[in-house]
Amino acid sequence: MKNIVTKIILLLFVISTILLMLSSFEERESEGLVKFRIIDLNKNSVINSDEIVIERSFAKEKNILYQIIMRYTEDIYFEIHDKFVIGLSRYCYKDKDSISGFGMWLDRLDKKAFSWEWYRQIDTDLFKKLQGEGDLKVEYEKREECWMISKITFLGDHTFRAKKNSILDMFRKFISSDNHEDDWNCIIYEGSNIRWGN
Repeated sequence: MKNIVTKIILLLFVISTILLMLSSFEERESEGLVKFRIIDLNKNSVINSDEIVIERSFAKEKNILYQIIMRYTEDIYFEIHDKFVIGLSRYCYKDKDSISGFGMWLDRLDKKAFSWEWYRQIDTDLFKKLQGEGDLKVEYEKREECWMISKITFLGDHTFRAKKNSILDMFRKFISSDNHEDDWNCIIYEGSNIRWGN
């Protein structure tokens, strides 16, 4: 019996992974105003510094198996400048006070990159950045019998860090004597906000 259950779970995982790979990001209406600066740490130069109006975001279910068993989950992002994106790993919670935290990230649409900034809940609508400075004020909305983060306001400046993540880039970093842990930083300035699309 235990073997059958294990095989069923494995089969569900394989099916969900295939469906996830076949699914694409869906465009959603969003709104917000984001002031930012993107820095290339390898060249020690500013790529862009600007203030942009957010009108759309893109979302993709993150893990279909997890959704079946537990709750809805998705990755959602907006493009900030020339293939650079800021994203949120968004979950659906039964109770607003039960959220231990969530992740946000800086990524690129044209290169493999890795970034993860964790925010932990310190009050129902207030989250603190785990590494570095900055708090977030959040708003929620009800969705499918649970609560999701619908808006984020940056209380203070927040630095998002990302590094190239291809095998070739990792090899270059390994043999280079002049390497940075991160390749890009994106500073999101205080007062920036985004209402994520549903």
